[in-house]
Amino acid sequence: MVKHGFDLDGVLGTSLIEMYSKCGSIECALAVFRAIDRKKLGHWTAIIVGLGMHGMADQVLELFLEMRKNGMHPHDILCRAGCLDEAKNVIESMHMKPNKVIWMSLLGGARNHGNVEVGDYAARHLIDVSPDTVGCYVLLSNMYAAADKWEKVSQVREMMRKRGVKKDPGCSSIEHRGVLHEFIVGEKSHPRTKDIYSKLTEMREKLKSVGHVPDTSQVLLCLEEEKEKEAELENHSERLAIAYGLINLEPGSPIRIIKNLRVCNDCHSVTKLLSSIYDREIIVRDNSRFHHFRNGSCSCKDFW
Repeated sequence: MVKHGFDLDGVLGTSLIEMYSKCGSIECALAVFRAIDRKKLGHWTAIIVGLGMHGMADQVLELFLEMRKNGMHPHDILCRAGCLDEAKNVIESMHMKPNKVIWMSLLGGARNHGNVEVGDYAARHLIDVSPDTVGCYVLLSNMYAAADKWEKVSQVREMMRKRGVKKDPGCSSIEHRGVLHEFIVGEKSHPRTKDIYSKLTEMREKLKSVGHVPDTSQVLLCLEEEKEKEAELENHSERLAIAYGLINLEPGSPIRIIKNLRVCNDCHSVTKLLSSIYDREIIVRDNSRFHHFRNGSCSCKDFW
């Protein structure tokens, strides 16, 4: 790109950094970043996220401090800290028009901290800026479901229907002996379905024995019985893939899974526990980042 005179200062530079990071070539991502003359917030964000994906904490901190020295300010840090009103004030005082990424950060923070008022505010602006962003409707539904506002969940679904916005079904993939096995929620067509669901039962009992209580607020269906909600969580695609991996992969070998959607809070907690219960490293690549689960903890430190 550089040899042919392409300008890396814009979206192209950000895209290259993200591509190299996601392909595992973090050194190439750093080389692209260093070659950009006029670095923008998107470039800093892309390389910091890339380094974080690869567990390079020291370099992340070093670049973050360098970014601040260059006058760049992160929009999402207040949201993560739960300082949502402060984050809202920062956004409102910006000289530029807030974009999709900024509103998604505020909405995600509101969802994580259960602030429905700020979540509504962020969602309204996000839908104005990017009405086809599926993640906005999903986060909004999650927030309302967690707050037990099922009428609001129904309103969000109706809004999606009218706008023609469709949520992709959760799908998780795992490779074994050169064959890619894909699982969707409640998958029962796999040749080893009986073994997989037997393993899920074993996983449930082991989780229960260490005190895990399912977070049924993650279930977006209006089910009255708590057991129905728990069963819905147990059928999430990544759990089916984990069960398959525990059955088929060599003891002690890592279980590597790719998921097309964000891992829900309950599945994240469950996978941390399973990594400890079965003494296995479980690596999940969702649509947000790489999660390396080891010994009951995750590399994302519960921020994703």
